[in-house]
Amino acid sequence: MLHQHISFTYLKKTIRIKLRKRIVTLLIPYFTWNTLFIFLYVVQYRSITLKDLLLGYTLTPFDGPMWYILVLYIFFVLMNKCIKYINNRIFKISVILLSIIAAIFHCFVINDVFNFPYAFWVERSCRMLPSFLTGMYFANEKKSFNCTNTLARLISIIGIFACIIFATLLGDGAIAILLMYLCSLLLWIVCPNFNLNYKSIFRNDMFLVYAIHEGIIIITIALINKLHFVILGLTNVFLIMILETVFIFISGIVIDIFLKQYKYIDLLLTGGRNNSKKDIEIIN
Repeated sequence: MLHQHISFTYLKKTIRIKLRKRIVTLLIPYFTWNTLFIFLYVVQYRSITLKDLLLGYTLTPFDGPMWYILVLYIFFVLMNKCIKYINNRIFKISVILLSIIAAIFHCFVINDVFNFPYAFWVERSCRMLPSFLTGMYFANEKKSFNCTNTLARLISIIGIFACIIFATLLGDGAIAILLMYLCSLLLWIVCPNFNLNYKSIFRNDMFLVYAIHEGIIIITIALINKLHFVILGLTNVFLIMILETVFIFISGIVIDIFLKQYKYIDLLLTGGRNNSKKDIEIIN
């Protein structure tokens, strides 16, 4: 939602141009990371077929989180078609209905009520669509919550923790998904107009964290389970959460620092996100 709010604010008049530019910023790193993750795939499954290769670059990427890159392209095409309907009241109602439908569809898929090839790919795409359209709406309307009321922000912070706690207690299901949608809106109230400085290392780190986190999770789980690593009675799950979070972000920052020195490697791994602003305008 935040991504689309920022993107659409600056790109309403250049959507088609942006689609072409995203070949560099999205598709190049998409193919690079999936190629790198082939090795991890072979280690896990001991073999690889032509079908695996085809699916590994499309519907079931070797680098799992990269599934969203292709979906993001589809969403941008959709945005180009929906732009003239944004001010329509039906658009707002449709986003609310889509949120409910996506939550229910998620519940059906995870419980095998709907079972068809690549159902999870379809489900995840549908689940992300309401947030994408919401960010697009607020950007088009130039709307921001801009809440200066301390009490309202305090209530929103409590609401965020309540959404997370209840979603966790209720387990994966339709209500949990709706609570996460609500959590996103409340977070926006707490942090209105949130953005990172252009040269912020954390801003550049986000894409790397997105790209590497699943591989690190897989390796971490394997190591901890193999070593039966338990300290002071803490469970593996707790240790995994702490170790993975710290290690993933540190790894992203270290890689980010390295890539600043090597322009073409940076182009392959991040789409040129660590280049100077002038370079970004050329290749991004």
